[in-house]
Amino acid sequence: METLQHSVLCTIPNACSSSQLQQPESSNHAEVKFRRTPLRGTTGSCGSDASISLRKPRNVTRKQFRKSFNVVRVQPRAALAVERGESSGVDEGQDDSSSIRVGSVGVKPRRKAEGSAGLMKDDKIAVPVDYIKYLPEFLKDDSGPLRWFCPVLENKPPKDAPILLFLPEVVGTGLGFAMQQENLGRLFELRCLKIPVVDRTPFEGLVSFVEETVRNEARNHPGRPIYLLGESFGGALALAVAARNPKLDLVLFLVNPTTCFDQSPLQSLSPLIQSLPSAFLPAVPVLLGLISYDPVSLTSQLATRVASSVSAQNFPENLSTVLQSLLKTVGTLPESFLPWKLNLLRSSARYVNSRLRAVKADVFILASVKDGLWPSVEEAKRLSTVLSTATYRKVPEGGHMLLVEEGIELASVIKGSGLYRRTKSKDAVTNFVPPTREEIDTAYASFGWLRNLLSPVFFSTGDDGEVVPDLSKIPVSKKPLIFIGNHFLYGLDMGFVWGQLVKERHVLPRGLAHPVIFDKTLAEDGRSDADRTRLFGGVPVTGKNMFKLLSRGEPIALYPGGAREALHRKNEWHQLFWPRRPEIIRMAARFGATFIPMCTVGEDEIYEILLDYDEMINLPVVGGQIQETFEALPKLREGLDGEVGDQTLHVPIVAPKLGGPGRLYVLFGQPIYTEGRAEYFQDPQNVEAEYIRVKSAVEDGISYLLTKRKEDPYRKFLPRITYELTSGGKQAPTFEP
Repeated sequence: METLQHSVLCTIPNACSSSQLQQPESSNHAEVKFRRTPLRGTTGSCGSDASISLRKPRNVTRKQFRKSFNVVRVQPRAALAVERGESSGVDEGQDDSSSIRVGSVGVKPRRKAEGSAGLMKDDKIAVPVDYIKYLPEFLKDDSGPLRWFCPVLENKPPKDAPILLFLPEVVGTGLGFAMQQENLGRLFELRCLKIPVVDRTPFEGLVSFVEETVRNEARNHPGRPIYLLGESFGGALALAVAARNPKLDLVLFLVNPTTCFDQSPLQSLSPLIQSLPSAFLPAVPVLLGLISYDPVSLTSQLATRVASSVSAQNFPENLSTVLQSLLKTVGTLPESFLPWKLNLLRSSARYVNSRLRAVKADVFILASVKDGLWPSVEEAKRLSTVLSTATYRKVPEGGHMLLVEEGIELASVIKGSGLYRRTKSKDAVTNFVPPTREEIDTAYASFGWLRNLLSPVFFSTGDDGEVVPDLSKIPVSKKPLIFIGNHFLYGLDMGFVWGQLVKERHVLPRGLAHPVIFDKTLAEDGRSDADRTRLFGGVPVTGKNMFKLLSRGEPIALYPGGAREALHRKNEWHQLFWPRRPEIIRMAARFGATFIPMCTVGEDEIYEILLDYDEMINLPVVGGQIQETFEALPKLREGLDGEVGDQTLHVPIVAPKLGGPGRLYVLFGQPIYTEGRAEYFQDPQNVEAEYIRVKSAVEDGISYLLTKRKEDPYRKFLPRITYELTSGGKQAPTFEP
């Protein structure tokens, strides 16, 4: 056994499909024969014990043969086993009766936290330092046909995972894909397009090549969507394929697509660049995105990622290697490379823009505000206007090479977009993928500064009415659970409640949210509420969605007061504005659900309401205009009785409390069971009584906290923060329940 301590990208000819892989015709490459399991549903993205048998041609030494097969170092933590054939006495000069068997070895299985309800406990993904280091060698004498690469990864996607075809930037380094592939591998079967540096296939030929694979995949798996992830030039390629195949189930994710060549600085610089002496040409690909808009920024991003993946003593050496490799990569490119790529960018933009209206696929665009090569934000706005199925997100600090920058996790973006699915169904309930441990930790950390200010404390209540200072009394084994409670102003408490439930009980309630949160325009303007809500399981609040969630036994979070409570007026602290209709009780009883009252207190000591809705619409001069603006926003419960039926959305003007914020208190009340009481709930009066009981449980919990917080010696900000600073970060104690 001979072992190489790195993973590979396996070369796959375009003629292959997931059910039948053929051999490449080029005589420059080894004959490739795939045994047993085809690409899908196996270890890594290519195959499980998938065997890739490489038959050595005659008159070629074993060393030459192995060198001819493109093996690219990607991730040091994985391993590739290269075994000799059945005959153990094969030497390098032996003929083609020998074979090399390639399979993934040393792959760590995914781990789940015990009782985590599907929440993942994953290690942090390290930057593929070896990939960057090996990049110049990979590009040197890079010949052969157009082909697909399939990475061998530690993360195994679900058996029914859709395929994602990565279409790279015009230089074709695949660096962005290498940075993102580990996390994407949890969701998709992956293939990456390889365009050799000496390849001169025109744009129409590239479109046909990708199109052939897309159509093969659609024939073999008609019930699954096909994802095209296009970075830069790859974005234009993805749009062209979608335009030519409007009837296929395609989903496009585009990162700074180059569909506006005429608006790029490269358009005006193109004649100058092409007239430069050959000695200067190797340095110019900097403009094509090999190095971002700001080399210093790219260096900083790579340094951060390298530092997280190597030991401290090897950090300078590894960073130096990475930077040298990037510079060396520039010098590796042939002289004819740049003029050809410029022509390719120009022709791709013309081709796509003449066919844009034929695109019917869902399109999601990431646009960098600080992209110095393309007006990416303006282009994203244009595309979303032309394409009715397109939406975009602005990335404030991103440059052109967005996928290699710190903080961009494309798998999280895809899940947050609401476009991830494994079947034709676009149902938000069934397509949900639980967040990974890293996503949970990132979200939890984002509330760190506010958690330090508010120092929230949590209590739960047992069946016997005993209150304890933790969440141990919540019966997580009972399914489904309905967490039902009062809404803080602006829903400030939600992040703390969700975070604590996940941290202590490994339960993530699926939130039923106001549809305005998912408004396309608000999301495009840079707000991340919708994406974050979807990432953690939120869906629009409808009876249909509630029914689906309960039927699947999933925990849900419900705030019956909705926007009326979350956007309440002055002097309405901790009041409930629930609808009079008790439909939630009937639905809960149908599935034997358990209600967990959620009671939160403290908003009155965190901020002051300077202007509420009534005061804003009565302002002189501007009041009428403000009222028209608010009333134009979507309404959810028109027609319901009471104040909850008048949920005019607005934005109260608030200010922090002078002297610092008070404390946040959360109580999970005594469970209320509906299981085994189906006959009881046949009587409408009993349904009404149970509804009053649930509401009273929340009100009683609020009253309990309002009374008990008076016993908290660290209720006020100054003594609390002083204690926590002087105790080394230990949380200040609170009242005894």
